[in-house]
Amino acid sequence: MGLLDWELAQIGNPMADLAYFLMMDYLFHAADEITGNSTVARLAGFPDHATVLANYGQQTGLPTSDFEYYAVFNGYKILAIMQRVIRIHVAKGVIPMEFTKKLQQHQNITDWVFSAMDRAG
Repeated sequence: MGLLDWELAQIGNPMADLAYFLMMDYLFHAADEITGNSTVARLAGFPDHATVLANYGQQTGLPTSDFEYYAVFNGYKILAIMQRVIRIHVAKGVIPMEFTKKLQQHQNITDWVFSAMDRAG
């Protein structure tokens, strides 16, 4: 049995999918750091991102040299999507304004995207 998420499906470099997958893994745990709640348990035995990337390259024979580009690209994509989703939820009263203040203080994802761009540029 499997589960497919077609939310941001595209035809392109497979590294974009791997970068998105790893960015979402990071995002869930960054959210846990912000809220102090563990809403999604990380799978036991799930390797760190460097190991996933190395295994992917070995198993597929595809180059992983473009990973950082696609990670930055997906970081921007996720930031744009989440900014809009959070604004909608705050306007509807689903997310309290205090949560957005916590988000503003927690810059891990934004800082990572910008620092990766600086390294790539």
